[in-house]
Amino acid sequence: MVQAIKESEQFHLMITPEGTRNKVNEWKRGFYHIARGAGVPVVLAILDGAKRTVRVGQLVHLTEDIEADMKTIQVYYRGKVGIHPHRTSELSHPSPS
Repeated sequence: MVQAIKESEQFHLMITPEGTRNKVNEWKRGFYHIARGAGVPVVLAILDGAKRTVRVGQLVHLTEDIEADMKTIQVYYRGKVGIHPHRTSELSHPSPS
């Protein structure tokens, strides 16, 4: 995936951080590693199932601190509800520090 991004003039890839159809205890980090490896930022977006809309939000330029970057991303999603609210991970709603 990293190579495909680097070789493309324009490339769009959407991956949900939970990366699964079920509720999880930890977000998958493949999207993070793909973006870091390709040297591209992550664009945070929200799929609002109730309103049938997509909102493009914050642009995150990743650092070498994966934990801090993941927290930034998770804080952005705090309080947001997706297509299947019953599958929303508690990790998408971290408490502020």
